[in-house]
Amino acid sequence: MNTALTSLSVLVAFASIAGFSYIVSWQHERDQNLANMAQLSSSLSGKVALIIGGTSGIGRGVARALALQDCNVYVAGRSPKRGAEAVAYLEGEIATGGSTSIPTVNFRPIDFSLQSEVRKFRAEFEKQEKRLDYLVISAGIFTTKAQDTEDGVDIKAALNYYNRFLAIHEFLPLLEETQKGGNDVRVMSVMGAGIGGPINYKDLGERKEYSMSRMASTFTMYGDLMVDYYSQTHPKIAFIHTEPGLVDTNLIETVPNDSFLSYFKTPAKWFQSLVGTTAEKSGLIHMNALVSDKFAADKGYHLMKSNGGHTTKTRTHTQKAVDAVVEHTKQVLKIEE
Repeated sequence: MNTALTSLSVLVAFASIAGFSYIVSWQHERDQNLANMAQLSSSLSGKVALIIGGTSGIGRGVARALALQDCNVYVAGRSPKRGAEAVAYLEGEIATGGSTSIPTVNFRPIDFSLQSEVRKFRAEFEKQEKRLDYLVISAGIFTTKAQDTEDGVDIKAALNYYNRFLAIHEFLPLLEETQKGGNDVRVMSVMGAGIGGPINYKDLGERKEYSMSRMASTFTMYGDLMVDYYSQTHPKIAFIHTEPGLVDTNLIETVPNDSFLSYFKTPAKWFQSLVGTTAEKSGLIHMNALVSDKFAADKGYHLMKSNGGHTTKTRTHTQKAVDAVVEHTKQVLKIEE
């Protein structure tokens, strides 16, 4: 008995040391990336960024970081009220941030869950802007229930993958036109890089049997494959998929009160605020990927972990997977090329 307890104690001690070492290493790399970000010397004046899902959380953090470097910013989201609040917040940050110029900050409404709205949004955006340097997609939803949109797609799948693929497809002509002018153009999807699971080739849309864990695993995996595909077909544009990690945002507040997960709201918020990265720090880390040479287009697609370093693709990530998932996606989105 004593031997067993001793062995268990040793294992716990080793696990604790390993965990602590990992956290220290993670924090060191994060802080180094933040330090490098602070040393950014060139202004982003004249550049244009669109952050879909930019009215709160990580998206707003990215918008803030870009605006403080003089980049003109559009934040897009569903709620005009939250959009107005985000614009007021960003303008306040610019006023106190010591910017060398005064970038513009605008809100544009979009219901990102609907394919028709994504297409309409792009058409309206191009009537106002003739360039787009940075496209960042950070829209999401927290729900445990199956809920189809009018497109016949589960809303989580629509927000987390399908309509991200569609938005990139829609904005590619404007992104390419901007890149032809000698500009460094980048696309970023904030979701879950490098952590996706296996693919069910017999049910690529995860429609036969609903499972929240399967939905999360599958469509985060598809996000990796998406940036790989677009990098292959448009090699002069950088495509980045990120895993933001635990960030202190209000996402937990979107959990419905009738969900069993609502019982965990309070402890989850406490834990999130205790160990999570702030949205402002996460925004800086993500902006670093939008301007750093480490994430340039000539280095292929990029998978970024939460501290701003690169992560590796999973064993599921093969060219076969890219081809199969992209073909399926184009069928769902009715994209003909």
